[in-house]
Amino acid sequence: MKKELIFLGILFASTLILTSIASADTLTIRPNAQGDYSEWANSGCSSGSSEWECVSENISDIQDNLYTNSKNKYESFVFQDTGLTDEIINSITLYFHGQRYNPARYQFQPLVRSNGINYIGSLKGLTSNYDYYSEVYTTNPSTGSAWTIAQVDALEAGMKSYSSKYGGRIAQVYAVVDYSTLNTCFDTDGGYALTIFGEVSGYLNQSYYSYSDYCTSNTTIVEYYCSGGYSYSWGSSCANGMTSICSNGACI
Repeated sequence: MKKELIFLGILFASTLILTSIASADTLTIRPNAQGDYSEWANSGCSSGSSEWECVSENISDIQDNLYTNSKNKYESFVFQDTGLTDEIINSITLYFHGQRYNPARYQFQPLVRSNGINYIGSLKGLTSNYDYYSEVYTTNPSTGSAWTIAQVDALEAGMKSYSSKYGGRIAQVYAVVDYSTLNTCFDTDGGYALTIFGEVSGYLNQSYYSYSDYCTSNTTIVEYYCSGGYSYSWGSSCANGMTSICSNGACI
């Protein structure tokens, strides 16, 4: 999709400048290694499985889980890399599919661990049925600032049983990363250059685009250029004192 502003036959001195707007998307990352803690017990996991493998499946399998009926027990996992490069991280949400251990053992807290320090989330009360519980982190709790991609790729997170009414069963853990991709625009002829054939390309709302300068007649041209992360096109006459003919997308 392109944004166009076309006036054939007249070159206007002013241009429209807009600020690039980021468009949001999400991706899911799952445990792929054990973190610093492995204090919850395995139940129903296949022989030889690491604890992270009991909760890393795409579709929750409640037949295998991690459980505890003791207080202040920690469990943490290392997560997959995001594959992101220069996007903006808006938030991370941890999800837990869990059930109480018994009517007296049902409280736990999410855990994020960074640089040897534990950051404990809000108290969750599990019920007799398996359900999903979540904790949103709009900033990195270890810095108080927005997450960087490197920090998300180094994510270690899990859960801790509470100090009272502690315990539960967790069958699945994953994180949803909410991120934004900036709209981008690149122009091969360096800008509004009527005498040079050029192409603009980039991303608009996460969709790739590419447009080329072209002639609308033997004396008029549509020139593409970038401004504020967006592509624009402008119609002009080649009779501007320097050239008079349009050929192959350029005034000659």
